Amino acid sequence: MEWATGAPLGQFLYVTYNETDFDDMAKQYNYYGGAGYYKQNSTKNAHPESRPWSTVLSKMYQAKNSGTSALVFLNV
Repeated sequence: MEWATGAPLGQFLYVTYNETDFDDMAKQYNYYGGAGYYKQNSTKNAHPESRPWSTVLSKMYQAKNSGTSALVFLNV
């Protein structure tokens, strides 16, 4: 993809959440039945970090029959 060389087009971020993030989302979208964002005891059981993770493109493949389809491999 020659048109993508030389300047960044965008950024892929991998974002992880903890129970505090899910509590905040539940407060914002609190309606009957819930919004499906609640992960009870996720912080207690798994100790997740609430943060974005930068990625680095390691491989990119373009589909032979399409100029717009690509498969990318990212390293976190």
